[in-house]
Amino acid sequence: SSNILVDDSIEGLWLDEEPSSAEAVVEGFRSATSHGPLCSAEVRGVQFKLIGEPVAHSQRLVQYAQRCAHLAMLGANPRLMEPVLAAEILTQPAHVEKIKALLQSKRGNFVSEAKVPASSLVICKAYCPATDHFGLETQMRALTGGEAFPTFSFDHWAVVPGDPFDISVKVGL
Repeated sequence: SSNILVDDSIEGLWLDEEPSSAEAVVEGFRSATSHGPLCSAEVRGVQFKLIGEPVAHSQRLVQYAQRCAHLAMLGANPRLMEPVLAAEILTQPAHVEKIKALLQSKRGNFVSEAKVPASSLVICKAYCPATDHFGLETQMRALTGGEAFPTFSFDHWAVVPGDPFDISVKVGL
């Protein structure tokens, strides 16, 4: 999704009078959203509303605009997003419960199970965060004696659980 910068300053006149100021503010906004304040990753789906105007034109207006946008994002309770993969798993019905348990251990969620016509197989549909799917295919095949055949594809973005500002969380311990 795209980001939006709205000029809601009084009559928006300063942007008309100072085209270079407007360009500097837009450049600062673009810079701030291309390298966000949490992990320098692209920021998606934000709207900024410009409600004031710069005191004076400055060579450092781009940096001021970028800093203001970063501070606004940090004050808005930001969250990290992660890619989520859709999984289709072809397997025997006897292995479905094992696959459900394995997916649950990987923060995945089982969506559906459907019988494949003219065979004894079922196709299971699930979602799994991309970071947790590494090694999942190998684990699944080991768990089912080689009778599970998963395929993964990007499906959507989801909010990473937890608060990125919670200092009580210890990562990797």
